Parts: sequence; C-alpha cells; structure tokens
Amino acid sequence: MANVFLQFLIDVENGDLDAVKRNIQNGIDLETRDEDQQTALILAARCNHFKSVKILVEAHADVNAEDV
Repeated sequence: MANVFLQFLIDVENGDLDAVKRNIQNGIDLETRDEDQQTALILAARCNHFKSVKILVEAHADVNAEDV
C-alpha cells in the first residue's frame, strides 16, 4: 500500500486529475501522511493545484488536518 500512496502523492503533486480521481474511487486513504507529515490535500494546496484541492475536498479529505 505504501507504493500506491506514494504514487498517489506524486499524482497530486503533478496535478494529474485523472489519477487523483481514480485513486479516490479505488478507496485510497486521504488522511495518510508522507514522510514530511503532509496529507494529499496539504500537498495539493502547497503545489497550487486547486482543481486537485477541490476534488480532494469533495471526496471529504480532512480540511482541518494540520501541517505538522
């Protein structure tokens, strides 16, 4: 699962909307954090991928997750 999540984060970072949607449909855990403790939503926001942010929020990613 770690490799799947890592690829998901790469897709988020690259703004690959189709891959982001596909992973959400496949049930990826949106709250898992990377080695820097960032969620997919935090990463999308940091990379200014606002369409990814919208998709993640609509999929109920935790908008209150803190960047630690």
